[in-house]
This record gives sequence, C-alpha cells and structure tokens, in this order.
Amino acid sequence: MPTYRSASETAVRQYRQILMLPLLLDWRRSGEGEKHSSLPSKWRAWKTKLDEAGWKCTTSLPNPDTQPGPQEPDSRCDPTYEEVIYFHPFARDWLYGDGTKEDDERAMLRFVRDDVTKMKITLGNEDLSHRDTSPEFEFSVPRVEAYLCKPEVLILAVEIVWQSTDQASELKLADVLALQSRVRELYPPYFKNCGGQSIPGNCPTSVQWFGPAGSGQPLATSDFGKGRDHFAKQVAQGAEPPIAAHWKFLLDPIEPFLKRNENGAHFRQIIDDRIPGMTYVSVDDPRLISPGDFDRLVFCDTGGASPYPYSEAFLARDRDQHRYDRFWRETPDHDSPQLDLTTRYLCSGFQFVAIGRESNWDFQVLVRDHFRRQYFRIGLIAHFQRAALLKFADDMSEAIKELKGMSPREELEDDNFRLTIESLQLTFLKFVSRAWFSEVSNQLQGQELFQWWSGLLGNRRLFAEVGGMYQAMHNAITDSEDRRLSRNMAVTGIISAIIAVIAIVVALFQ
Repeated sequence: MPTYRSASETAVRQYRQILMLPLLLDWRRSGEGEKHSSLPSKWRAWKTKLDEAGWKCTTSLPNPDTQPGPQEPDSRCDPTYEEVIYFHPFARDWLYGDGTKEDDERAMLRFVRDDVTKMKITLGNEDLSHRDTSPEFEFSVPRVEAYLCKPEVLILAVEIVWQSTDQASELKLADVLALQSRVRELYPPYFKNCGGQSIPGNCPTSVQWFGPAGSGQPLATSDFGKGRDHFAKQVAQGAEPPIAAHWKFLLDPIEPFLKRNENGAHFRQIIDDRIPGMTYVSVDDPRLISPGDFDRLVFCDTGGASPYPYSEAFLARDRDQHRYDRFWRETPDHDSPQLDLTTRYLCSGFQFVAIGRESNWDFQVLVRDHFRRQYFRIGLIAHFQRAALLKFADDMSEAIKELKGMSPREELEDDNFRLTIESLQLTFLKFVSRAWFSEVSNQLQGQELFQWWSGLLGNRRLFAEVGGMYQAMHNAITDSEDRRLSRNMAVTGIISAIIAVIAIVVALFQ
C-alpha cells in the first residue's frame, strides 16, 4: 500500500479558485405588464442596469493586438486564439458571437469590472486545527465577471489566486481544503449557540474585498457575525434564501428577490449556501495525496483526523465516476520527460478540480491556462444550461399560479394563459436551438469533460423533465383547442339545421 502524506504536511505551490454563481433574473413592475413583456425589452433593461452600475460590456472576440499568453497567468480572461478554436461553431456563437450581431441579438453578454483586485479571508480555528492560529489569507482577484444569458440568467464569476512567495507563508493542502470549502459560502447554512452567542456554521470568520493597491479601506465586508436574526429576517420576507453582504456588493444594483410581486430588478437563487466552482492546485507530488483527501477535494470538504470524509464503502462505490484519469497513473512506471502522468481531474458537478505536479511544465502552464479559459467556458455552459432549465420550470409554475379561481376548461381556454404558454414555448425552442449542446468541442478531451460535467449536474435528466412538461402543456392546450373547435362546429351545424328547418316550414305555409 502506498505511503501517503497528510494534508497538513503537503505543501501547495499554486492554488486558484473560480466561483460561478448562477442566478435567475426577475424584473417586476406592478401595473406595467412587465411580467409579460418581450424578452428583447427585458434584455435591454438588464444590460442598461449593469452598464449604469459600472459593469463594462466587453467584446467576446479575441483581439490579436492584446493577446495574453499562457505565461501570463493572471491577465484578464479575454478570449484568445487557442480558446476560441477549441469549440464547435454553435458553441462559439453562444460564447463569443460572430462579430455581426448587435447586443440585443446575442444569446450571452459578458460584463467585467476592475474595482475589486484583492480578497482577504479569515477562517475559524475549527477549520485549521493543524495551525496554532487562524491566519488571514490574502488572494489576488484577476476576474470579476457577469454573464448575462438568455433567457434571463445571470452567472457571476469570481477568480481568486494564491501563490507561494516564501516559506513563512507556505500553504498546505489542509489550508486549501478549508479555503475552497469556506470561501464559496453564500450565506450561513445554520447557527450554533455558544455561550449565548449566535455563531454561524460552515462559514469564514470574515471576507473582505479590496480595490487597487493603496485604496485603504475594504470595498465590502461580510456580515456573517451579525447573528441568526440578521439572516432570518431576509428569509421571513418571502421564504427566499439570504445572501451575505460581500456577495451582495458584487451583485449591486440587482437586489435579492424577497417577495412576490415586489417592484424592481431582482435575482433569485437556485443553489444552496455553497457556490459551485473550480479549483486548480499544484503540489510537489500529487501521488502522495491520499484517496480520502482526493475525495475531500472533489466534494469540497474540510480536512480532519478521519482518513475519509464519509463512509469509505459509500465513497468507493461511486469514486470512479468523479475522476477523469486520462493523464494520471498511480505509479511512476510509465512516466517519461514527454509524458508525466501526474495530472488528475475531479468533478462532482458543483465542483471541478485540476491537480498536478508543480514541476510538470504542461500542468504548470498549459493546464493552468486551459483551466482558466477552455475548462471555465465548459463549466459556464454546463451551469448555464442547468440554470436555464430551472428558469423554464419556474416560469411554467408561475404561469399556472395565475389561473387561480378558474375551472379546468376555463384555465385551458384563458387567452392570457395561452399567450403566456405560447411565449414560453417559443423561448424554450430558441434555447434548445441555440444553447442546448450535447457536446461543445471538436477536441476529444473537451467532449469528454463536458459530457462528464454536465452529466454530474443532471442536465440531461432535467432537460427531459422540463421538455416533457412543456410538451404535455402543449398537448393539453392543443386538445382543448380541438374540442373548442368541435363544439363550435357542432353548434354551427345545429344552428344551420334549425335555420334550414325554419326555411322549410316557412315555405310550406306560404
């Protein structure tokens, strides 16, 4: 049996994390019919909203004059030549456009902001039991982006980066396990009562966003320490999840959705307290990482004294489906200078991990660049598709709720309902035509990674459920229309017969 190194002994040379927060958008204005307005008008309104808040809508086509290379790991992630040609034409059109469409015609727009450049995070002592104290970790923030996608889906993307600068600040794998688990917390999932104090569970002690060097005070600070009542008040308004202050800051001026029929531009959450994401980790020898710590990486669990985060038998049953080992071998007997099989990819759907050897140039440079670009775009599409399908399910549910007080026949024959369903069906058809891909790349690895990631998110099953619901509604309305036409024809026939009989009787008595 191999001799593994504990997470508290494993030095991490590079660590970066990309968080992808999918949200549903909802713009309501009482009395103005906004709920039934056209998607193009809403699209323009959302773009204007982001523009006014300081987000910059950027072109999605690569600029050959300002092309960052793989040796520039923290440049802003504008598309590159290598990235664009990685994808199929229909995926390229969704991701980058073709240079001819106006913003209103694009299926997705990318917005960036550059006011946030640094993050500081402090964890609790329980997350860092291998350390004497809980230090403050500092990360650079090279990416804060918002992807506005039809139909009314927003994905916030934030990238944080840590790199070793000296032995004193060395990061251990145990730190990474704690950090990747805690930095993604959108709100406290629960609270503990400790000595009369309300302590948030599974959360950092503090998170702060900072601007460019020399800006001094933080731009925003988390409010995890304000206690249970602070977050419970948000939930009590409309049975909607809360959101911590530092994440709300990045989404301003779009407000969290609090209650039905409230005026304004809102976002709605479709995940739990944990934001999905991606993690890139380089170590000296990844083969020394234990199976239990690989499990912790893929499921975003913190370290601990136990060899495994859950039951070993439970994890062993499905472990293979969460690993992509095209470039991995447990032993070095097949390694060569040209092929170092020490790169492993992990995925649980909500988390994607690339881990490899620091001395491997391919992993240190090429995989890192692919992680930030090609693999990020693959994850973006997969998370968008899931969010869009949930949006269609929610829109159908909302349309049906408008039918209160009607009989079944009246419901299906209600003109407003039929127009709403017709609009939803057309929007769903456009989504299927433009953004529902079973594969996204002409590269074999890209095909495999997308199908793997999308499958773990359950997108194909969700697509079948939502598509079936829309088809059933279409069939019900069509059958109702056929019955109504039959009734009208029958009534018309009866009236015609009565008129004919009256004409005959009149003729007989003349």
